[in-house]
Amino acid sequence: MPTTDTSIILYDMSSTLPNRQPVSPYASLVRYALNYKQLSFTTSWTTYATIKADALAIGAKPTTVFRDGTPRYTIPFIIDSTLPGAPVVVSGSLAIVQYLDIAYPDPVHQLLEPSPNNLAVHTLGRMAIEAFVGPLVIPMLRPRILGILTTEEDKEILRSSFPPDFQETTVDSVEGKALVDGSKVMLEEIAKTFGEHKWFGGDRPVYLDFVLLGYLNLFRHVHEDVWKVLKEVDGGRFVKMIEAGAEWAKLD
Repeated sequence: MPTTDTSIILYDMSSTLPNRQPVSPYASLVRYALNYKQLSFTTSWTTYATIKADALAIGAKPTTVFRDGTPRYTIPFIIDSTLPGAPVVVSGSLAIVQYLDIAYPDPVHQLLEPSPNNLAVHTLGRMAIEAFVGPLVIPMLRPRILGILTTEEDKEILRSSFPPDFQETTVDSVEGKALVDGSKVMLEEIAKTFGEHKWFGGDRPVYLDFVLLGYLNLFRHVHEDVWKVLKEVDGGRFVKMIEAGAEWAKLD
């Protein structure tokens, strides 16, 4: 499918799912973007245990900090050796999409509308989408992610981020039902913003579509019970959205 040969390497984290299907919504949206923009790329697989070393090895910057103030390195990050000059290294999904729009201009496949230089509106849009998934992450999703990590070392690293005496919240519990119902209501509100269109961008996808697809696929692959509820929103709109974007979800 890609028609533009590039030397882009995407750093992502694999899983024990079939075909090593990655589940990070942030890396997934970059994968969608690369495929949609028809830019060839390869994937370099990292882990929780090696991500800092992998990032430092290519000069990728941290995207946030830990509670103690030390730098935190997260996926995705890319290195692009295609263009003349030194390789370009970019960390963070929105910054990567901005780089791709600017370095490989293509009005037909531009993702940051109306301009890749205006990140504020895209950041606010992403925050609105993240609101529907945020309450579910720690009590319901992280325990399931733990089960698909590829190494025991990675599992221990993730466990260390859980609150003391943590127990997974199940969908059939009172708390779990309230959390899922709340997310369903927020997803219904998101659905209303589409109107009669398939994408946030109207007849073609934009950055926010791939943000949403990343999270929808996270539920679909990691927590089937939650997905059973969310996939029914607006007559199955988001199942159709995943199907429409399937061609851009390929790994390489």
